[in-house]
Amino acid sequence: MIKTLPRSVCLWFLLGSCVAAQDKVTKLRGTVQDATTKNPVAGATVSASGDTAQQSEITDGKGFFRLLIEGVPPGDLVHIRVEKAGYAAYDQQFAASEEIPLNILLRRTTTATPPPNRKTIEPAAPVDPVTARFVQEMKDPNYTVRLNALKVLVDSAPTDSAAMSAVIAAALDFSYQIKLNAIQAIERLKPTSKDAVTNLLVDLHDIEPLVQAQSIDALGSFPKDKDAQAALFRLLGTPPSINERAMYSLVRSGVEDPRLSEAIFYEVTIGNQYAVGVMSKETPLSPEWISRLIAELGKNLDFSQSFKAQGIIRVLLKGGGEAGHKAMHQFLATADPYRQSRLVLCWLEVDHKAKDEILQVVRVTDITTELRKALASTQPESVFLSYVVYVSDAPTGCSRGVTLRAAMGMLMLDLEPHKDAWDALAFDLDRTHHSEVACSVYSGTVLVWLGQSRAKPIIPLLIDDLRCNGSPQFDFSEEPPTRPGQRPTQPQPRPSVNRDLILIVKTTLVKIGDEDTITLLQQYAAQGMIICGHKSEDPDPDGKKRLADLIARIRSRTDK
Repeated sequence: MIKTLPRSVCLWFLLGSCVAAQDKVTKLRGTVQDATTKNPVAGATVSASGDTAQQSEITDGKGFFRLLIEGVPPGDLVHIRVEKAGYAAYDQQFAASEEIPLNILLRRTTTATPPPNRKTIEPAAPVDPVTARFVQEMKDPNYTVRLNALKVLVDSAPTDSAAMSAVIAAALDFSYQIKLNAIQAIERLKPTSKDAVTNLLVDLHDIEPLVQAQSIDALGSFPKDKDAQAALFRLLGTPPSINERAMYSLVRSGVEDPRLSEAIFYEVTIGNQYAVGVMSKETPLSPEWISRLIAELGKNLDFSQSFKAQGIIRVLLKGGGEAGHKAMHQFLATADPYRQSRLVLCWLEVDHKAKDEILQVVRVTDITTELRKALASTQPESVFLSYVVYVSDAPTGCSRGVTLRAAMGMLMLDLEPHKDAWDALAFDLDRTHHSEVACSVYSGTVLVWLGQSRAKPIIPLLIDDLRCNGSPQFDFSEEPPTRPGQRPTQPQPRPSVNRDLILIVKTTLVKIGDEDTITLLQQYAAQGMIICGHKSEDPDPDGKKRLADLIARIRSRTDK
C-alpha cells in the first residue's frame, strides 16, 4: 500500500528543508558558468521574479549565487534572468526548488553588453493563462486534479516552456503515480532543461521500485548528459552482476563504451535474448569477440537448456558474418561426435536452412549415429525457441525433449530412419496438457521448417489437435499410444486443450496448408468436429466462425 504524508507535514525527504506553505518564501541557489569553458562567471547579475516579489543578486568569485524570494513557494514557477557584460542574457522559467541547485550556462557574444541596472528588474515572461491555471492545479491536494492537470501540461509542453517546467517538477510529486506519468513524459519529450535529469537522479532513490525503474529508462533519453550517463554506468555494474534495466537504457541511448560491451557480451552468454539481438547487429564482430563467443559456445553445448547456445550461435552467424561462419565450421569439424550433434541441433534451431552448410563440415556417419542414440532416449530436455511466444507462459521443458530434438535433426538433414523421426513428431502432437505443451509446440514448428510437401502426411494430426469434441476418425485417450503414431479407434473424451497448442497448430496449418487441407477441415466439420478457441475470443459454440477464419487465412497465403 502506498502511504502519503499528511498535508501538514513537509516533504523534507524531497525538498531538503521544511518551509511552511503560508510563508511563501523559497531559497534558490546555483552557479553561473561559461557555456564553452565551464569556468565560473563572477559578477553576473541573477534576477528572480515570482507572483509578488522580485530579487537580484551578484555571483561571487566561484559563480555562486543565493536568492531568498518571497511569494514563491516550492513547486511554483519562478522566472530567472542572468546578465553579464560580454554574454547573451539568459531567460528561463523553473519550478522553484530548494533541493535542486540551478546550473546556468552563459554564452559569449561578439559585442559586449553593458552592465545591467540592478535597480531595474525585467518582469517575468508572460505565461499563457490556460497553462498558468493547470500549473496552479498541480499544487491541489486532490490526486485526480493533479493527474488531469499533468495530462494537459504534457500535451502543451513541446511548445510551452512553462508547461514543460511543470512537467519536470511533477517528477518530484508526492504521489508515485503522478511521478511515473511525469517521468514517462520526460522520457518521451526529452526536455533540454538540466532540471529534467536532476529530478530523474533524485527519483533513482525513490522508495517505490517502479519509480526507480522508470527513472532508469528515462535517463537513457539523455545520451549527451554526463550526469545521466554516469548514473546509468554506476547502476550497470560488472559481470556477473549486471543491472539489465540500466543496460537496456544505455543501449537505447546509443552510447559506445567498453563497459557496456562487456555487459552485453555477458548477457549473451547467459541467454538474454535482448542482448543477443543487440550484439547480432554489431557487425562485423572483431576476431576477439568471435573467439570469446566460440569459447562460451563450447561451455554451453552440454547443458539441457539449449537457449544459451542458440543465442551465441545467432550472434556468430549474424554479427560475425563470414568470419563467424568460418569459426563455426572449424569448431564443428574438430568437435567429438556427441558435441558435434549438439551443435548441429542448436544450429538448425537458429538457421533452418543450414542443411547444406552443415553437411559439408560434419562426418555424416558420426552425426547419424549420435542422432539415432538420442532418438531412443527417454531424457527430458528444453525445447526452447526464442521466436515462439507462449501466451500462457508455458515452460519449455519437454519430457521427451532429447528424442524430439533428435527427430528434428534427422528430418532437417534428411537422415535415415525417417519413419522413427516422423513417429516422434506425431507422438508429441498428442500432448495437450499444459505441462507438456512445449513438446507439441516444438513439433508443430518443425513441420513449418520442413515445408508443405514433406509435412503434408501429418496434417490430419494437426487438424485433430484443433478438435474440442469427440470424433471417431481421430479420437485418442489421455493415455499415450503404445507406439508413437498409433491412435485408438473408438471415440474418447477430449482432454483439455492448451491455448498455446491451438495457436501453434493454427499457425502451422496457415503456413503449410493447401486446398486439400481446407477440404479435410470442411469434411470433419460436416461430421460434427468443433474447432477449439479460447475464452477471450467471441462466443462461437459450433466453431463455424473459427473454421471460416482458418480457411480464409490458408487461402490468403495460397492465393498469392
